Amino acid sequence: MVVPPAFAGAVGRAKRWSDLHTSTLLQYTLVTLLGRDGWFDAHLARLPAVYGQRCTALRDAVARYLPGVLEVNDPAGGLFVWGRVVAGLSADDLLDAAIRAGVSYVCGPQFAVHNPDPATLRMSFAGNSPQRLELAARRLADAATTVLGR
Repeated sequence: MVVPPAFAGAVGRAKRWSDLHTSTLLQYTLVTLLGRDGWFDAHLARLPAVYGQRCTALRDAVARYLPGVLEVNDPAGGLFVWGRVVAGLSADDLLDAAIRAGVSYVCGPQFAVHNPDPATLRMSFAGNSPQRLELAARRLADAATTVLGR
């Protein structure tokens, strides 16, 4: 966190206090939900279908709006797809235009220990509906068009 020097002490103290424990409301909500018979097991049982649908939506939208520009993997699990920019760009080249278009991702080299590939990127599908994921792919396609000058 970056704050003006005059506020650093007060902000630091507030941050330390807020880090002492999780929100009481969040704790109460969690205890209430987990205390309901069968709720957690039912919740866990439906997650693979929910995330599978979101993953498919993102992959399909990328294939529809970004052919020849971005290829994505078919993950065996997790909450992300990995992509590779194939149009002679790096993921970093595309990121500023993507942010201006209202969509973002994380460039793959940030996850590399050895031999980072500048063409790779990671996109999350976890927190968005299939409709929002389609919008994200359209916005990314708009950004790619801008960067590629097409």
